[in-house]
Amino acid sequence: MAYVSKNPYNNEVMAEFDTLTDVEFEAKIAKAEEAFKTWKETSFATRTQIKKKHDDYERYRLSTRLSRIKFFFTRLYRLAGDQCQRISRSK
Repeated sequence: MAYVSKNPYNNEVMAEFDTLTDVEFEAKIAKAEEAFKTWKETSFATRTQIKKKHDDYERYRLSTRLSRIKFFFTRLYRLAGDQCQRISRSK
């Protein structure tokens, strides 16, 4: 049985998660505990560098997505304009 996460506003399914066995659950907890031990020993300066790299990467991903969307809509707009011109010429 999977767990389902729904948006309470419109009841849309946002994500589904498989049920974990006890062994899988314990392995995930142990992994998180190890990550925490490492992270808490990390200096604030290093954490800041890591966070900055992450932010830069996310900004790059967003700009890439936005440029793709812009390209798509520019192309769609041009195609629509061409179709309108063809229709107006045929009348």
